[in-house]
Amino acid sequence: MVDVLGSEYSWTKEYILDYVSIGDWLGLADYIADRKRRDYLLQLAIVQNPHTENPRALFDELQRTGEYDIESKIDRGGVEKLKRELKKSKVVGVKK
Repeated sequence: MVDVLGSEYSWTKEYILDYVSIGDWLGLADYIADRKRRDYLLQLAIVQNPHTENPRALFDELQRTGEYDIESKIDRGGVEKLKRELKKSKVVGVKK
C-alpha cells in the first residue's frame, strides 16, 4: 500500500507510515481504485464512441458506473477489530 499511496500522491514512505491511519489507508485505497476504474471506463467510451449508435448514452452510463458513497463502503467495525488485533502484535505499531 505504501507504493500505491506514494505513486498516487507522491508521499514518502516515512510520511505514509507516520501519518496515514488504517481507516485513511482503506478509504484512500477505495478512492484510488474507483478513480482508476472510471478513468479506464472513460477511455473505453472514447475508443468505442465511433462504433456506438448513441455515444452520449454510453458515456452517461459509464460515468455513473463505480460511483458510491465511500463512508457506506468502509466496515468501521471491521477496521476497529483489525486495529485491536494488530495492537497485540510486537511487529506492527497501531496509532490511536
